[in-house]
Amino acid sequence: MTHGGVIAQVWRGGTGHQTPLARSLQAVETVPLDEELGRRAGVLLARSGLSDAVDAALAAIAAHGDRIITSDPHDLAALVAVTNRRVDVVPVS
Repeated sequence: MTHGGVIAQVWRGGTGHQTPLARSLQAVETVPLDEELGRRAGVLLARSGLSDAVDAALAAIAAHGDRIITSDPHDLAALVAVTNRRVDVVPVS
């Protein structure tokens, strides 16, 4: 599961360069970054002392047992820690 803000951060250019990402997104549910999710993300930002709303919204939608694949494992791990859920943060380069 992801939200549109995450897609905006990774989508760069036309479909020729984005083919693997576009294929992967077909298997991922995308939820809206609406007011309710924004509020949940804001609470996580307050608890963690961090400021990236896109990362916080991703941590907010992660359920117990999920994995978050990220190039920013330190911030995501800090956000996940304040959710009190067990979510694996998997670093990629």
